[in-house]
Amino acid sequence: MKTLSAALATFRLLSCSLAYLLACLLAALAVPRAGADAPAPAAKPQTRPNIVFFLVDDMGSQDCSLPFWSETTALNKRYRTPNLELLAQGGTTFTQAYACAVCSPSRTSLMTGQNAARHGVTCWTLRKNVSPEPANPKNMWKPAAWPYNGMCPDAGCERSFVCEQTLPRLLHDAGYFTIHCGKAHWGAKGTSGAEPKNFGFDVNIAGSYMGGPGSYWGEKKYSARWRGDDGIWDIPGLE
Repeated sequence: MKTLSAALATFRLLSCSLAYLLACLLAALAVPRAGADAPAPAAKPQTRPNIVFFLVDDMGSQDCSLPFWSETTALNKRYRTPNLELLAQGGTTFTQAYACAVCSPSRTSLMTGQNAARHGVTCWTLRKNVSPEPANPKNMWKPAAWPYNGMCPDAGCERSFVCEQTLPRLLHDAGYFTIHCGKAHWGAKGTSGAEPKNFGFDVNIAGSYMGGPGSYWGEKKYSARWRGDDGIWDIPGLE
């Protein structure tokens, strides 16, 4: 089976458009799941490629040796990321993209193909029915009534952007085996949007409602409880 690893925009992505979503579907149809319609051994070889998609927070478009522009920049020469270069050689590089200021809006755009101005998730999410926006001095303005519970796959979620049709669900329904690994950060804790499997992923590894581990110390079990946190940042599976 021919493998085409689509190392898509590995900088801090991506408030992607509907055109980008369709490009993903056309360029990244992957391996059929076991039990799905698959060609017999003697049939014509499978030509649909695999997908390897990285969404990297806080990584600028020049923070690697792979140029995402028409020419190599001075910053590209500062870094050595040979594996990204190899992935790009066998995949597809998107060079026209942009990101929101924080992660949840861009992640919601990636899943839905909608701009943040349309889906309304304009800040990061964490606690159910609680806006992460800080208090402002003298209460000069009130937080906007945006869906601060994030993205949700069913209409039962209040204060959420409801979207049943997502990119991984489309891939899943087309016969692909979809795996999510790492940070999810689509829905607040206690909502159905906190579980990546609810959006169409067959397997979820460590993805949940939070945007990062409480600590990077393995000896602390990646938790922030040692510094007085209530455990909100404890990543499932890393206890």
